[in-house]
Amino acid sequence: MAQGIDQSRERLIAELEALRETQERWRSIFENLPGVIVAAEPDGTVAFVNRTLSGIPPEQVIGTSVLDHVLPGHRPTLQDALDRAFSAGETVTYEVVASPLGVPIPLESRVGPLERDGRIVGVTIVSTDISERKRAEEERRQLEVGMQNAQRLESLGILAGGIAHDFNNLLVVILGNADLALMDVEPHAPYRESIEQIKLAAKRASELSNQMLIYSGGGMHAAELLDLNGLVVGMGKLLRVSVSKKVVLNWECDDDVPLINADASQMRQVVMNLVMNASEAIGDRHGSVTIRIGAVQLGQEIASRTLIGEDLTHGRYVRFEVADTGPGIEASARSKLFDPFYTTKFAGRGLGLAAVLGIVRAHRGAIEVRSRVDEGSTFRILLPAAEASFAARPEDRRAQGRDSRGGGKILVVDDEEGVRDVAKGMLEREGFSVITAEDGREAVRIFPSVSEEIDAVLLDLSMPHMDGGEVLREMRRLCPEVKVILCSGYMEGRVRELCDGPGQVSFLRKPFDSESLARTLHEVLASEVQSESDDRGTEA
Repeated sequence: MAQGIDQSRERLIAELEALRETQERWRSIFENLPGVIVAAEPDGTVAFVNRTLSGIPPEQVIGTSVLDHVLPGHRPTLQDALDRAFSAGETVTYEVVASPLGVPIPLESRVGPLERDGRIVGVTIVSTDISERKRAEEERRQLEVGMQNAQRLESLGILAGGIAHDFNNLLVVILGNADLALMDVEPHAPYRESIEQIKLAAKRASELSNQMLIYSGGGMHAAELLDLNGLVVGMGKLLRVSVSKKVVLNWECDDDVPLINADASQMRQVVMNLVMNASEAIGDRHGSVTIRIGAVQLGQEIASRTLIGEDLTHGRYVRFEVADTGPGIEASARSKLFDPFYTTKFAGRGLGLAAVLGIVRAHRGAIEVRSRVDEGSTFRILLPAAEASFAARPEDRRAQGRDSRGGGKILVVDDEEGVRDVAKGMLEREGFSVITAEDGREAVRIFPSVSEEIDAVLLDLSMPHMDGGEVLREMRRLCPEVKVILCSGYMEGRVRELCDGPGQVSFLRKPFDSESLARTLHEVLASEVQSESDDRGTEA
């Protein structure tokens, strides 16, 4: 009898020990799971929790409502999930933001029924911290938005450049015919002033066209080694009188700022546009505009960020910032800031920031805009620092050793009939005879038969089928010393990339008048006289 009791006691002790071990095993598993597991009563009262996100002991959470641990705006979602799990036996997955100790934490939670003896007695909630996933999703979204903005701006730039190119061809015809008409009009003729007004309006229109070209990255660009610090300091007086009297203008410039390879006039336009934009953002309120200039070394991971403009490579850059204390920029407006013709002002053409972007892109730089509503805005520009060995491109503009009148034969190549006719009329007034070609293919076809008799070629850069660069290379192949004037409304720096190799190549910007055409042509032809003189001096 006693032996039987002892065996029963030992068996009971063994079963209790096994139960305890099982409980400890499951407790260990629950406590070490990465998520939070909650068992709750039908009304949402916490009956069990394996761990907390805040470090608070689980026993302090037991007895509280699960609704107390999420942000108020997410409580209806959680309550709906609890009702569906308890009443209908559904398992619901949802996202909610918890708020342990006031710190918001995004969670993905799975709510299901808790059953006992075939009936639902409560709910279980299994939650996982998805902060990293949300952060990655936001970074991907920002990257996609940046890429979409960059693609949209690139498309707008191509559109603006194409419109400006066609517009410039029309202006050549208007400006050129006005010039030709003035040559035949007596100084005191009653309609002379009207023709001069047409010429003046065409020149003003060319300035607007150049702003569009600057936005597209194709505007005029005369590079030189430039001290941006000195340039801004030199503009100090002009900037101060340009901003509102209620705005305080501050400078924060580092001492050791490297030089940049840039067009000084375009950099002045960037500085003026950004400062004026900052002042206008402040409006009639008191505030400040701060200009900051310094150097920054971009690592590859920073350079690869999506900024507005060019894809930067790692290296040394000059940082130019304009910060204001204005009301900030709404998110809906930030995506359109650099669109041409977009403006929030009562008056204005909406080309200021568009031109800034075009200039920065043309200088292989990028722009970053930081703004929060009621906290002001900062426009940050990064421009590549010039290499120590880089020298400014020398300009060779000789206009000597030749009579003001012409006396040779010129081949004019342009796909626009109006431009060809105007150029022909201007050159004939200068005493030249003219051969015309309606496109690049015709020019290449007739060039072998006329190369011996022509003195120079006036060549349009942008033509269908065969552009000016291709025509120039073919002409150089047949006659290496051919003298060419490349004509375009696009950036001179880009055009000069075609100038490597033998022969004399100059640049004439569209739209041009008779004076600029004659001057450029005389400079090109005068260089032959100078070269022959240099050769004779060397032989002597």
